[in-house]
Amino acid sequence: MDNRLIIKKALEVTPYENLYELANSVSEEAMSQQAQKTVEKPVPKKTENTSHPKEDILSKNANLLACHVVSSPDITYKRRGELLKLSMRKLGPAKEELVSKEMVMELEIGRGLFLAPTEKLYQYLGLICPYKRNVSIEHSFMTLLAQLCTEADPLVQKSRIEMPVGNIGHTIDMVSNLTNGQRIAWEITCNCKSNVASHAAKLKDKGFSKIVFVCRDHNIRKSVQTILADAGFEPEFYSIIECVLLGDLINKKKKFNK
Repeated sequence: MDNRLIIKKALEVTPYENLYELANSVSEEAMSQQAQKTVEKPVPKKTENTSHPKEDILSKNANLLACHVVSSPDITYKRRGELLKLSMRKLGPAKEELVSKEMVMELEIGRGLFLAPTEKLYQYLGLICPYKRNVSIEHSFMTLLAQLCTEADPLVQKSRIEMPVGNIGHTIDMVSNLTNGQRIAWEITCNCKSNVASHAAKLKDKGFSKIVFVCRDHNIRKSVQTILADAGFEPEFYSIIECVLLGDLINKKKKFNK
């Protein structure tokens, strides 16, 4: 089935603007069941306006996996197979097909393997890409996951990506507005770099109650903590800086959704 028809069928169930919003409103199981149903319907004749180049046309299982990836990006690769009821014999080739067509990138976060959708996949599915400043797929995907995780917290009113800081062109990866009026600044750290201290410094006296560095794994978090501890910040400012694992945020989101 053409991807626009797949998406249309999914959105007919609940009138959201796109699958990204739909993913925030239904359970993992419900979404996977809906994706399974829509992909397995009879294939209609394609029109000239909705057809894809022959080299980009996906197999049924790859199409199913693609829809699931964009609708629920915070699910690990292994868990997707369970939800979609696909054996590894079927899931593996579907994943490799998407990787070879540069529609997803495999990304290890902590101990989990995730499939990060690329702009090409969003374009293929006819969806608006949620990545604000696509410096790298790793960074954009981790920022998207962090936004999904923070907005699941009942204390968070809204999280916005790529927010300006001051009037000299600086931006911050994400800012969360809490229900009590406070603001939290988030910096997404894929790989530890020496500029984490400067990222923290630019947020000083900007009205944030907390500055959080979201790290990809334990080793990166340890390196970031060392750099920040040696940066010479005043105790009062240093006390509002934290380093957390993205994997912990994902697990916390699961608890909020129960």
